[in-house]
Amino acid sequence: MLEQRVIDDLFNKCGIDLGQKLLIGVSGGPDSLTLLHVLQQAGANLVVAHLDHQLRANSKSEARFVADFVQQSGLPFVTEVVDVHQYAKEHKQSIEEAARECRYAFLFQTAQSAVCQAVVVGHTADDQVETVLMHLLRGAGMSGLKGMAYCEVISAWHNSLPLVRPMLGLWRAEVEAYCESKGLVPVIDDSNRDLTYYRNRLRHQLLPILQTYNPNIKQVFWRMADVLAHDEQILTELTQQTLQECLVDAQKGYISLDRQRFNQKGLGMQRRLLRSMCAHLRPSLRDIGFDTIDRAIKTLQQPGNVGRVDFIDYLDLMIKKDVFYIIEKDANLRFPNFPQLKNADFAAQFQPGSAVDLANGWKVQADLLEDLSISQIPQADLQDPNQAWLNAESFNFPLVVRGRQEGERFQPLGMGGHSQKLSDFFINKNIPQEARDLWPLLTSGEHIVWIAGLQPAHNFRMKGSEKAILHLQLLKSIQ
Repeated sequence: MLEQRVIDDLFNKCGIDLGQKLLIGVSGGPDSLTLLHVLQQAGANLVVAHLDHQLRANSKSEARFVADFVQQSGLPFVTEVVDVHQYAKEHKQSIEEAARECRYAFLFQTAQSAVCQAVVVGHTADDQVETVLMHLLRGAGMSGLKGMAYCEVISAWHNSLPLVRPMLGLWRAEVEAYCESKGLVPVIDDSNRDLTYYRNRLRHQLLPILQTYNPNIKQVFWRMADVLAHDEQILTELTQQTLQECLVDAQKGYISLDRQRFNQKGLGMQRRLLRSMCAHLRPSLRDIGFDTIDRAIKTLQQPGNVGRVDFIDYLDLMIKKDVFYIIEKDANLRFPNFPQLKNADFAAQFQPGSAVDLANGWKVQADLLEDLSISQIPQADLQDPNQAWLNAESFNFPLVVRGRQEGERFQPLGMGGHSQKLSDFFINKNIPQEARDLWPLLTSGEHIVWIAGLQPAHNFRMKGSEKAILHLQLLKSIQ
């Protein structure tokens, strides 16, 4: 019995509680009308939503048809009008892709406003077959050939609300027979026969040809998708485990992996890892070409290859010696284990007895210690790179915490008063280039006193006869 199959799949494969509110998308066609009727008869708590795409001359009458049908049912109804042609033009998309984006944006926004547990739609087994065939023809991997899921959270639409499709096990012929048996008169969408649409050409031209080779070709595609969906679930779990094994950092705007560990993985896993990295930054990005992925892998495998190149969709591939990033073009890298200024223009004055807060929970603190000699300072503290003990008599207060300036030089302690370019100093200390501009420098007047956490200056060193010592500390709170 069709009704029981839908309800069983809604509960067992989608995990849906009929007592909690559901947002159902209804176009007025046989699929969505059948789903609405079945769920209503089962006593589901429903909110009905319809989007007028303005793609057909009779779209207004279709919207009125759905509104009238729902009104007779006494269910809450939400409708909206979107100019999909204009949206497609503005976003440089096909009409099909633009309609999909507009439809799901509307459905999930409505579901969130109505506090629904999920969005439910009437995709059938025929839709699944057509989707798999579309993915096959564009050269998709397993993630595409598995087709649509009965239940999935698509972060491009919402981070927690699932999209559920409880009719994926029903064929279109079964749905049409159900409508006839229940006296349901659905809207007939003339655009479903318009061969300018790619999906319609598959449905009306290619599939009939394939059926001459195998009359059961649709069932074959459906079973293949079902098998691959379960295989993909296993591989996805393995990919996430491997991603965590290789992960260096993941922040808003970028994600980075250990390059050596990545290169030790098999080619198939490397491809999956790169796609997962892209999904972290671009959840809605559906098509990443084979050539794009393999070009990135070859670049990563070349020893000594470093730099930054265009990758895809305003993302760059940035390669360091030991780490590589997929990064948005305008993103700033964060280094939580390094002291960093809050921004490139940061500059703050402070006096002994106070502190300045930096980024990522770091701060720099200054204390003036009088009547204290070098011999009284524990050796471990003298050797701690996060502390500096300097001759207070050499200072002009207030101190300033700022970033580096173009062409700036520094006299590191231990070089006998010789200076070197600050850029060379950072290179010698193996500080990543992206971390250098935000590295905190403590200055007095025109002189660098201390490169926080790395090296104090020679000309502010203690000589053993100072009457007061300036104690500088770099501290990090536990977060």
